[in-house]
Amino acid sequence: MELGAPPRGVFVVAAGSVEALAPPSATQAASGYELLYLLSPGDFTGEMSTCAAPLPWCAFRVREAGTVY
Repeated sequence: MELGAPPRGVFVVAAGSVEALAPPSATQAASGYELLYLLSPGDFTGEMSTCAAPLPWCAFRVREAGTVY
């Protein structure tokens, strides 16, 4: 999911892993995205965006192939 994309619901990681990434402007990193959190099996994300419907302030990227619901 790209930064600023409309919310698409709640995601649950069943297998593999997903990175939550902050843009350089949010972390004042020199360049590139910075890892905020690594979601592993049993972790979930998107619950707040589903309730409040703001645009996401971070991006998500698959680190290790698996299954996400």
